[in-house]
Amino acid sequence: MMAASLLGGAWEQAAFAADAPADPRRIVVIAGKKSHGPVGNGIHDYGWSAKLLKVMLDNSNVRDRVTAEFHLDGWPEDQSSLEKADTILVISDGRDGDLFEETPFLENEARVKFVQQQIDRGCGFATFHFSTFAPDKYATQVLDWIGGYFDWETEGKRQWYSAITTLDTEVEVQAAEHPVARGLTPVKLREEFYYNLRFASDTQGVKPIWRVPALNGRDPDGRVVAWVRERAKKGRGFGTTCGHFYDNWRRAEFRKLILNAMVWTAGAEVPEGGVEARYYNHDEITAALAGISGVTRADVDDRPIRVLMFAGNDAHKWHNWEKTTPAIKSLLERDKRIQVDVTNDIEDLARKPLQDYHVIVQNYVNWHDPTALSAESRSAFVRFLENGGGLILPHFANGAYHFSLPMAEAAEWPEYRKITRRMWNHKGKSGHDAFGRFRVTPTELAHPITAGLKPFDVTDELYFRQEGEEPIEPLIAAHSKVTDADEPLAWTYTYGKGRIFQTLLGHSEQTYNTFEPREMLRRAVAWSAGRKIIPLAGEPDLAVEKIDVPPLGDLLRDGKFGNGFDTRKGGAIAKGKADYRANPLTVECWARLFQKQTYNILVASELKSSSTHWELFTQPTSGQLTLFSPGMVPDHVATGVDIADGQWHYLAYVREPDRVRLFVDGKLVADQKVKFDPRASSDDGLGLGTLVGREIGCVGCLDEVRISKGVRAIGKSPTEPFAADDQTLGLWRFERIDNSRLRDESSLKNEAKLVE
Repeated sequence: MMAASLLGGAWEQAAFAADAPADPRRIVVIAGKKSHGPVGNGIHDYGWSAKLLKVMLDNSNVRDRVTAEFHLDGWPEDQSSLEKADTILVISDGRDGDLFEETPFLENEARVKFVQQQIDRGCGFATFHFSTFAPDKYATQVLDWIGGYFDWETEGKRQWYSAITTLDTEVEVQAAEHPVARGLTPVKLREEFYYNLRFASDTQGVKPIWRVPALNGRDPDGRVVAWVRERAKKGRGFGTTCGHFYDNWRRAEFRKLILNAMVWTAGAEVPEGGVEARYYNHDEITAALAGISGVTRADVDDRPIRVLMFAGNDAHKWHNWEKTTPAIKSLLERDKRIQVDVTNDIEDLARKPLQDYHVIVQNYVNWHDPTALSAESRSAFVRFLENGGGLILPHFANGAYHFSLPMAEAAEWPEYRKITRRMWNHKGKSGHDAFGRFRVTPTELAHPITAGLKPFDVTDELYFRQEGEEPIEPLIAAHSKVTDADEPLAWTYTYGKGRIFQTLLGHSEQTYNTFEPREMLRRAVAWSAGRKIIPLAGEPDLAVEKIDVPPLGDLLRDGKFGNGFDTRKGGAIAKGKADYRANPLTVECWARLFQKQTYNILVASELKSSSTHWELFTQPTSGQLTLFSPGMVPDHVATGVDIADGQWHYLAYVREPDRVRLFVDGKLVADQKVKFDPRASSDDGLGLGTLVGREIGCVGCLDEVRISKGVRAIGKSPTEPFAADDQTLGLWRFERIDNSRLRDESSLKNEAKLVE
């Protein structure tokens, strides 16, 4: 038995074998890397499915007939355990054109050859949900191995033969005499069903197990969503297109289908009533796996860490929460376990279910706000900490609810001083050095938050003389030019059962240009949640990226064609139009972006609260062009293309009733099937270089923004300025400013007004 080993920051459990009689059948589960959202969001949670299968089989009524093991994050480097497997189940992404190429067992010719060798010796093989996707190139092999696959291509193009739909519907049991169907009964299931699959022509070897009558299949086989394969030579296969929602493991019928299939494809006898195993929650799975020799609980604990971040109020704008909030959210979510929800209403302390969160990040202070925090919110906050919730206090958050804040004496909350231990007193001696660059030195390297961190330079305010009597143990410090002393800048302590991390860094988003403050905050969240700290490395300081940034001058400067619009001083907002949310629609623009530390908003329609809102923006840190629309499923479409490189790029967004496409420099970089749920909508405006609510802007230049009804053919980058025609709903070319307005050259004449 091989213990877990740390490989590239991901835990790989190579062989967790249960004690069993001689010659038990060996089941190996391979879980691919998760690509659909954060771990634990209940969709495509490959790793958790693999772990659950291991624990269920170890505690089932066939535990004396089989052993189970799993591999995380894709195909194992050491393939020796697969050479001994009696069956292999792959739970992963599948090959889907150029968008997803994860399919581990079809990754390359050598991998296909290796799998074929296992098939030739009679090894079982099974696919699960997305891993049923396969290219026609390997149709012969896949049909032989498992009997069917999802066909996404036609003549080499991403033109689907198979189909996808999400339904809450009845599922029928077929081939009731087959061992995999033992104990199965019809069930109503909510699932993302894949259907109209390609099946092997030797139908004697393929039998359907699950069929969904409600699906619009081309023929009866088009409604099959689970099947078995008895190979002509030797060995067995199984496939199911179900498995999108992790919660379906709670259904006894779903568990029995998969467990029966694993036992049968491994060549073991399926009990008369099927394999019996209950559902195990995440804590139970972690505890069960940690009980195996050589494995600790922390090794296998990748449960989500849910964070609720409070942001806002900062009326004086010295601490720009509109920029620091997305920067913090982005850096935290680099740890795939961390999921951050943001609210701008501090009274959500009483309204939101705090018991569902592990950590609160308070990027908030009630400056110039005389309103006291309600008794309900105070009680909820204290109760959260006393029950073990974590708290992160960046920079000026320690000054909230203090009598010395302007207009806030009536809002003082004495208990908050006990929660924060160190507070800014405006009527005392608290102060800071001038905003600028200074050196920070870790003072406590034994603590997991700062272990291994080196001294670093950061652009920030160096706070000093924060007041408080309770003891603290500083983790980092910097030398103040004002006090001529080493001032503590971060520390940890407890309040009730809650762990608290306070840092005085965080005056602006520039704090997070440097790796060490980002890494400390990520570690602090894991520490305050009582979870294993997973250090991240290889993340460069954002400030050292070399981009040719022109000096800030006039709003109009050299553009792609003539003048362009420098959005660093603000954006522009035009009146909203119903036409801007219609389908089909094409949006084009030229953009040159000077930084990727924060979000860059290119073009945005309506307020974010509107379900028909859409925005083209770049992700912080990566500079990746992305589309967001809250009334669209999925609500984000990312391209993986960094456009925040200081160069001009031609960008296009084409929206159709069931599909969106994104283009960079004439090349298709995202093609996503979507569903639109147009509920509440508004005509609040159209933002150029800014959100309509002005929460986030753009650090760059825009030129040639054009919105058109219908689908325009997007090819190579234009060599001439856009022209207005019968399709054009808006055309802003930024050639001149008249009375703080930018001209719209379309027939709508919808001028955009400059905003800061």
